[in-house]
Amino acid sequence: MLRRGKQPRFGGSRLAMLEEAMAAPSSHYRTQAELRQQIEAWKETDRSNFDADRYYDSWRAAGYTEHNRGSQETLARRALQLCSIHTGEPPVDHTKECLLAVDLGCGSGLSTAVACRVRADTLGTIGVDLSWEMLRSPEWEEVSSSPSPLSGERLRCDLAQPLPFRAGVFDLCYSVSAVHYLAQGSATRTAEQRISALTKSLRDVLCAGSRPCALQAYLTRDSNALQLFRDVAEQDGWALCDLVAWSGLGSVLLGLNNYLYYFGGSLL
Repeated sequence: MLRRGKQPRFGGSRLAMLEEAMAAPSSHYRTQAELRQQIEAWKETDRSNFDADRYYDSWRAAGYTEHNRGSQETLARRALQLCSIHTGEPPVDHTKECLLAVDLGCGSGLSTAVACRVRADTLGTIGVDLSWEMLRSPEWEEVSSSPSPLSGERLRCDLAQPLPFRAGVFDLCYSVSAVHYLAQGSATRTAEQRISALTKSLRDVLCAGSRPCALQAYLTRDSNALQLFRDVAEQDGWALCDLVAWSGLGSVLLGLNNYLYYFGGSLL
């Protein structure tokens, strides 16, 4: 009814009821504009207090998995390709490598499952997520049955805190639909501090000569979010490249080896 950036649209009878309610002596709001402003303020408060562990109960985790299955697999495949991983048949002259990956914000395992199906390289993947219910999802049973190394290994982790791994252990990192939550400040920390916790620790856990990172994010809620990620990442020693278009996403930010990538936007 009240969508972000849109004027409210009501039928004649509902509009009359709304105006009558706002005209009542007990009403705190005299106009639709005042009401809309308050609703946006409530939404902003909810976003700043968002906690994936509290939000995703078993019902929501199951619904998210079912609703996002196709898009998550598509995005994860593209993210791995940006990490220089062959997700299809490898070239004839391809040399198979043993690699260790971390899936940031792995959720119910949809994006991790894509990595487990890679055959061009021996790719072991560890997933991290804040939500216990996501990490308990039945979807992980299929991931765990994969013959790939470390299949189904996951742990609970807040991306706004330093990653709980030893230095230099991962060859690559990817993420699907997770890191944009860091662009929203919390009650105790700014967005810059939350992003920096990830970008600093990510540099630490990646090994020398690691593959590029690919972090898919929806940075459309706040027009400054993409620039904020760029600024914080550059301050923490990452290099970023230009934004380019890709037919599968609204936008893609690409780079070279040892660069931090962001690609985001809505599915077309």
